[in-house]
Amino acid sequence: MKAATYHARWFETPVLLPIVVVLAGMLCLGTAELGMPWPLSLLLLSQAVLLFLAFHRPVWALASLLLGQLTTTGYMLQLTSQLQISIHFLWTIMAVLLVMPILAQKGLNLGPTARRVLIPAVLFFIIATVANALNTSLSYTLEYLRETATALVILLLIPALVKTKRDIKLLGLVVLVTALISSVFAIIQYGSYLGVKWLPYYSILATGASEGRMPGLTESPLALSFDISLVILIVLGLLLIKGVSGRAGKILVFLVLVMSLALYFTYTRSAIFGLAGGVLTMALLLKSRLRNEVILVVLIVAVGFFFLSGIASSRYSSVLSDQSAASRPVLWTAGMHIVMDHPIVGIGHERFREVSTAYTSTVSSGLLETQGAGAVLGVYEPHNDFLNVWLSFGTLALIAFVWLWVSIFVNFVRSYRQSSNNFITGLALGCIGALAGLCVNSFLHNIMDSQLFLWILGGLSIAAYNLVLHQKHLREETI
Repeated sequence: MKAATYHARWFETPVLLPIVVVLAGMLCLGTAELGMPWPLSLLLLSQAVLLFLAFHRPVWALASLLLGQLTTTGYMLQLTSQLQISIHFLWTIMAVLLVMPILAQKGLNLGPTARRVLIPAVLFFIIATVANALNTSLSYTLEYLRETATALVILLLIPALVKTKRDIKLLGLVVLVTALISSVFAIIQYGSYLGVKWLPYYSILATGASEGRMPGLTESPLALSFDISLVILIVLGLLLIKGVSGRAGKILVFLVLVMSLALYFTYTRSAIFGLAGGVLTMALLLKSRLRNEVILVVLIVAVGFFFLSGIASSRYSSVLSDQSAASRPVLWTAGMHIVMDHPIVGIGHERFREVSTAYTSTVSSGLLETQGAGAVLGVYEPHNDFLNVWLSFGTLALIAFVWLWVSIFVNFVRSYRQSSNNFITGLALGCIGALAGLCVNSFLHNIMDSQLFLWILGGLSIAAYNLVLHQKHLREETI
């Protein structure tokens, strides 16, 4: 007769109480001793917990990095009076140290299509490093290599650790919950901004909202708008393909509405344009009837949105009448003239502000005088990732950069068209929309210098197509 076995429940684990005590101590240390706002301490603590779970399932290390990307990615930890390190880079190092023994044992298997994305990515960083070495100091060249290392680690870790559909769902759950909580914080912040006394202002930094624009759990309204818009697009892809069950679909619809409200409270116009561009891009890949319905809905929502914004005289109605909008043609004109003078190796990363003042005469007086836009030269970066890459690193770097975008897009399109699983199909469609939305925002901002979304989508495109190829292999074996 077989002896009965007993499996202890998770809350009866002997080490649970010591772990809780340690984590509570870390939270108190962050808030009381280091002077961190409690939301920031709680976020860092959550990342530590997810890293701890990596011992059980390595993909949790990625979840920890994604949690940081959606919240504390740019927060700097002061180690000494002269030495700072970003929290995101610190967690990246720890994640690599955790998963290295696992990868050493199992091997770094990235799949047959990884080269399509990795080759342009590596070429881009090689060219960028050479351009920095020729145009900037050695210390800055090494500093930029740190950003390069973080991006490449993300790009490699995602396909190395994501091997099943469940892995993607775990990551998706962490991203969705983080975006939702950040959205709720933004809504609470807006209520506090309006003077609702029972809604105190909570933030990961000890600063208030700027011009009534809410940051949620991120460092700025811009960062929150980028985060939420990309998450909304991925969720919409799953809903359009019915990649989730009926009850889960209804929950996702509600979550999209909550995140959309928070997105509105960021008052970031480019994020709205990116959201619309992402949805329209997804619509082009759908069947004709559904495509027409989606396009019609987008047009109706867009007209209604800008009509109501005009009535309310919000920031969304001043697309062409404020300095923020007027400054971009000035920055872009100066940037293009810099490109023409330095087409081979550029001027080096983050030297635009230093160099652009010498190009004031190349910009027409009409552009300079509009809303005082001429004052932005020497103050702001070019507000366009593609132009920034071109003038910073030269033409070859721009070619590699565009090649990388196209490769990621091709991987997702192949996954969308070849997958037999609705979840993977919907995920691929949503990521296509997210990539399109990111492209719109990259044309209007310097996202690459502060966000890692391109590299996350690059790694996810490899992992998604690997799952599609695995599905094909299983079907062939069955046949």
